[in-house]
Amino acid sequence: VDAALHRAAKSLLDAETGKREALEVIQQQLQTPLLATQATLRQMMVPDGDLSVKVLSRLQFADKNVARLLEMIAGLAASGNTGNFNLKCAPVNLSDLFEKAISLSGGLARQNEVSLQVVLDENSQPILFNGDADLLCQVLVNLITNAVKHSPRQSTVKVSGSLEGDFVEISVVDRGRGIPEEMQEKIFQLFQQVEESDATTKGGSGLGLAICKIIVAEHGGSMGVSSRTGEGSRFWI
Repeated sequence: VDAALHRAAKSLLDAETGKREALEVIQQQLQTPLLATQATLRQMMVPDGDLSVKVLSRLQFADKNVARLLEMIAGLAASGNTGNFNLKCAPVNLSDLFEKAISLSGGLARQNEVSLQVVLDENSQPILFNGDADLLCQVLVNLITNAVKHSPRQSTVKVSGSLEGDFVEISVVDRGRGIPEEMQEKIFQLFQQVEESDATTKGGSGLGLAICKIIVAEHGGSMGVSSRTGEGSRFWI
């Protein structure tokens, strides 16, 4: 999958293609290896008594993440063909959204010895809003896992949410290396990363934040980052 990502990025940069061509490259280069990975994982998960509970749990977690990435790619492709995501909006409870995103990110956090802290300013009332819970969960998981990957061990990633007038504000804060000012807008573009080595050392693809920003925009929201090098980052929605 990493090799496919690099080929896709190189072909896009070399050809200077437009959005539609970029999406075609993404589908061609990524869907096949991801589907093959998914098939292998599911083949390994066939109960035969040889897998420990721990190994089976990790395989299931990997399978969920592959499925999530395939959904994100499909959503991005659909946005290129129709001009927007096919949002399935319904009332969303922010507390429930946080709980699901934290559960999906918890394995990586434990592996990296990073704590996840939730701060929810509900003022004794649940924060409810209209949105596509599955797509928004993908956005949150991407932000949380990015924060975990770039955080020092024994540190804390804080996920917070509050109601600000007619909007819900969500932020994910880490104490990692930070993002140079000149990169703070570029990282929301396709195949842009803070450092080139992130693709191999951090498992980054340069796709996640670009897709996240599209999803947030489709909800009528905005997304950005405030950061200082060496002092961590705050991604906000």
